[in-house]
Amino acid sequence: MVYPGFDARPDPPWRPGRYLLAVESYAVGVRKHLQELKNRQNLSGRSGLMDDAVALVVLIEQLAQYGQSAEAEEATELAEGVEALIDLLTAWIDELLTS
Repeated sequence: MVYPGFDARPDPPWRPGRYLLAVESYAVGVRKHLQELKNRQNLSGRSGLMDDAVALVVLIEQLAQYGQSAEAEEATELAEGVEALIDLLTAWIDELLTS
């Protein structure tokens, strides 16, 4: 399972609601894969990181859902914050898969 950083921003005009819809879909997929990985692998010493990654992806999913119905300015801020969280999630997943 490899989930590179998520970059679904289309060329302008950029609409945060559409972007957050794509992020939500991405987060659902990542969450399902993390749960499968958690159930299949021995996570000796890494279960805390796995739990944190699952919690982070759930947070990303919830923020993306909320942002889809938010006003444009708030949705834009949420989209920018979600991007930073996705970068963190990607780093955690990389650590889980390589350690």
